[in-house]
Amino acid sequence: MIRYYSARRTQTVWSRAFDFAVLAALILALPTVWLFDSMVVRPTLAIELSGLLRRDGEAPLTAQVVTEESRPDQTGGKPVGNFQVRADDRYCGWPLTTSLRREVARVDIDVLAETGPRKNLKFAMDDPVVLAIERALANGEHDEALAAWKASGPTVWQRWGGWSGNAALWWIMLTLACGIAIWLARLGTNLTKVMMTSRRAQLRADGKCLECGYDMTGLEFNERCPECGKLVW
Repeated sequence: MIRYYSARRTQTVWSRAFDFAVLAALILALPTVWLFDSMVVRPTLAIELSGLLRRDGEAPLTAQVVTEESRPDQTGGKPVGNFQVRADDRYCGWPLTTSLRREVARVDIDVLAETGPRKNLKFAMDDPVVLAIERALANGEHDEALAAWKASGPTVWQRWGGWSGNAALWWIMLTLACGIAIWLARLGTNLTKVMMTSRRAQLRADGKCLECGYDMTGLEFNERCPECGKLVW
């Protein structure tokens, strides 16, 4: 009884194909996760700050971050412009997030004394406007915004739990897809065999050649079909 119930599974072409598909799905899961990390990106606004640029007589230019909790300081001088700081986060990977990429912050300013707004202002130590905005962000404890502005390129954080989870999920999904494809191929093969068997049985019942359908009535003693030359009996 132990030998009977512990007998190995009967190996067929389809069972071998499924075993190969399980191994192939495991091998393909890792590059698939990497591919989706590169292609599937969900942008999200992470940082958005705005503020005022002020000047009090001959004093250096100052900046103030304005939020819902803090109102503009009326004693800091006359407003001469405004600025806005924005930074986007890009969540990569599917179905789980495998990496988080924070883009370099974009700073736009609009100074009344200048002819037009300056878009995507780069961080530079010799620009008084840049220094004023830097001091405002540092004093307001907006360290993430300041770090994103000073960064030379995108900052990437890897989520290794997402990598592992996506590898397992893709292995399961690819295995299921291969299993469904093998099942459909097996079903189509079986249906084809049934149709061919039925057709041959009908041709045999009608006394016709099983290969080309030539009517063999009266030629029962011929072992080959006179039309196609195939063995009949």
